[in-house]
Amino acid sequence: MNARGCFLLVAVVVAVAGPGRAQTVAQPDDSLGVRVGLSSLGPPVVVADVALKESGPFVPVVQTRLDLHARTVGVTGGASVEQRVNDWLFFREAAQVGPFVSVVDDVAVGARGSVLAQVGFDVTADVMLAVGPELVPVVAQDTSSDRGLDGRVGCSLVGVGRWFVLPTVAATLTLAAGYDVGGRGAGALSGDAFVGALVDW
Repeated sequence: MNARGCFLLVAVVVAVAGPGRAQTVAQPDDSLGVRVGLSSLGPPVVVADVALKESGPFVPVVQTRLDLHARTVGVTGGASVEQRVNDWLFFREAAQVGPFVSVVDDVAVGARGSVLAQVGFDVTADVMLAVGPELVPVVAQDTSSDRGLDGRVGCSLVGVGRWFVLPTVAATLTLAAGYDVGGRGAGALSGDAFVGALVDW
């Protein structure tokens, strides 16, 4: 592997990028979360997270995303895990990976992964706040005549809030800010703001 390849590999490991996000808001197993918001002040983005039945310490997660800003449709799968320190403090990690299709300039297909780490606080029995970094490597293959390969990495700091307004229904808020490195999006600042709801069935 040449020096450039080594640098890219290290950058992927230590940084993040792209419009794809992990399941940022902690969800109970057997729940559905839907978020609608803006990514980098563009057209709306719709994200749906389905948390499946808990399997051991992990909660399997499937996410679909329709990003009108990036003209992207994608699906990812992964899991989240939570470690309780006491009644009000916890740590949470989530990881997802999956394919996407984009039509920004031409049709492109690619893959996106994400890793999220959070420290969370149960402010009350119904209100939760959490914050932490998210890592998202993205690579895409252009299907036009040049068949170019584009990859980028970056990093984001994500803050979330969840308020159970009813025993099984919660309002959610996600705010994120970051920086993209590499590829055509090199040097771009990124920001997300989402409001949503989740239903625990």
